[in-house]
Amino acid sequence: MKGDVGLLKCLQCGGFTRLIQDAIIWYSSGDTMSVLHFDNVDNINCVLDGRKELFVVDKKDSHHIDFDRLEEGYSSVDVTNVDMLKYPGLRDIPYFWVDLFPGDCLYLPAGWPHHVTSSCGRSLAVNVWFAHSPWFDADSCAETELSEFKALTQYPYSSSNEHLRSKILLLAADYVEFTETDMWNLYSDYFGSKNQLHKVFRFLDSNLDGIVSWSEFYKVDADTFIKLFPWLYEPKESGTLGHTEL
Repeated sequence: MKGDVGLLKCLQCGGFTRLIQDAIIWYSSGDTMSVLHFDNVDNINCVLDGRKELFVVDKKDSHHIDFDRLEEGYSSVDVTNVDMLKYPGLRDIPYFWVDLFPGDCLYLPAGWPHHVTSSCGRSLAVNVWFAHSPWFDADSCAETELSEFKALTQYPYSSSNEHLRSKILLLAADYVEFTETDMWNLYSDYFGSKNQLHKVFRFLDSNLDGIVSWSEFYKVDADTFIKLFPWLYEPKESGTLGHTEL
């Protein structure tokens, strides 16, 4: 059914198309709910029919939540009948309440806890998961013709290691470009020696101008990129990116 679902115009440039991890259609008879959880990738959730209610928490406030199933990324709290003695952090937690109706879409950043309820009656929604990126490729928007409808079939899914690349590059989010000294200042704790970093820098500096740009960071495919930083993050096999959103 990917051919029947279009990618939003806001995602057709900026580098997002190379970051798409998965797309899922959620269908139910309604009156269903998810666990309180977070996803390790960014998420655009669009309602096609029915209504959804979302309890959303900013990532910076997620310490209030006891994620007793942290490996799976969710809490065992009964969201319909919260035990405040067992989960006292939920008493004063700041949160957002979101109502989504047909035609509405919501962006959920990676790591933001949320709980989803579908109202009674048919519920139909689609969400697109994509790896978070600290860089917006503005040049690609000048070069790309945006369309009201571009089917998801036009965009292959990226490697599951893209979100690991993002974790590495988030340390450098405030930089515009990088010298070898910049990279040493950012990653010296993770490299065994300057010689190791020098080899990585030379590999990434494709035009040999002594500067690594964001576009050069992304010229290398994700599977190759994370092998340059094996002591930072070990590659992982593809797995479940999120939880039942219903």
